[in-house]
Amino acid sequence: MVNVNVGGPTTAEPELVVMDSKGGRAPPAGAPPGGQYQMVKYVGCCTMVIGLVLMIPTCCCPCDSKEHYIAPNGTHYMPTGAIDDKYGPCKCC
Repeated sequence: MVNVNVGGPTTAEPELVVMDSKGGRAPPAGAPPGGQYQMVKYVGCCTMVIGLVLMIPTCCCPCDSKEHYIAPNGTHYMPTGAIDDKYGPCKCC
């Protein structure tokens, strides 16, 4: 039998959340201030699986959701700061 000492419990450092001057979350890097965070629907893996299992077109009824920062001009940003135009129903509808 081998005894292994792992040195005690470890804890992850909590993620730092940057707040804006009004107490809300700051916009992602590169995004203009004044927008808001929202959950948006998009056509993703769950939507595709449901469509395949039920054998119905689901591209117009997105089932997946993700968080976006929506700028005052309507541009959608991912929390990482990248612009994301993949939200809502599929563009083919």
